Amino acid sequence: MMPSLPVVIRCPKCGNQMKKQVLYSGNTFGAACYTDGKMEAPMLPELPQITKCPACKELFWIDEAEEVGEYFPMPLLPGEKEFPSVRFLSITDYDKALRRNLSRNTEDELYLRRQLWWKFNDRVRRGKPLVNSPREETIWKTNLALLEGILDDNDPEQRIMKAEVLRHLGFFLLASTKLEFVRDEQYKQVVDIIKQACKEQKTEVLKVEDN
Repeated sequence: MMPSLPVVIRCPKCGNQMKKQVLYSGNTFGAACYTDGKMEAPMLPELPQITKCPACKELFWIDEAEEVGEYFPMPLLPGEKEFPSVRFLSITDYDKALRRNLSRNTEDELYLRRQLWWKFNDRVRRGKPLVNSPREETIWKTNLALLEGILDDNDPEQRIMKAEVLRHLGFFLLASTKLEFVRDEQYKQVVDIIKQACKEQKTEVLKVEDN
C-alpha cells in the first residue's frame, strides 16, 4: 500500500475541516473475501464515499466537499486540535441517508444499500449477532428487499450479490436458480459456496478465501 498525504476537506454545511486518506496504489495480499462481495484487504483498504461531520452531524458525499489542500502532520500548538478523519457511517446513518434520499442516482443508492448490508454483516464477521432490536431487523430486511430490486442480473458480480441477498432472506431455491446462469470460472468458488449454503439452508455471510 502506498498512501499519499491526506487531503483536508470542509463540511459543506458548517465548514468544519476533516482529513481524508488518499491511496496511490495497493494490493490484495492477505485479503479476506466473503460471499456478500466484500473484500477486507489490509494493503488496499476501502475508503468512504459518504461521511458524517463530527461538528454539525450533517451527512455528505465526500466528492462534494471543498478540498482545502494536503495535510502536513505538524506538532500541535497549545489549544489546537487534530483534524478528525472522515469515517464510514453507522447502520443508523446509512439508513438515515437512504430515508433522506441522499442518493443522487441509482449508483449512489446501490452504494448506500450495499454498505448498509455489509455493515450488518460485519457484525457476523466479528462473531456478533446480526441484529440487536426489532427495528434493526426491519431495516435489515427492508434494505435487502430494495437492494435485490436494483442489482443488475446482466452483471455477473451483481447477480451473485442478488443470489446472496435472496439467501439471506431465506429464498434458497430462488438464490440457487439465479446462480445457474453464472458460468464464468472466476466465480466458481463463491458460487459453489453459496449453492452449498442454500442446500443447508444457511443464511449468514460466509468467508470465501484468503489471498
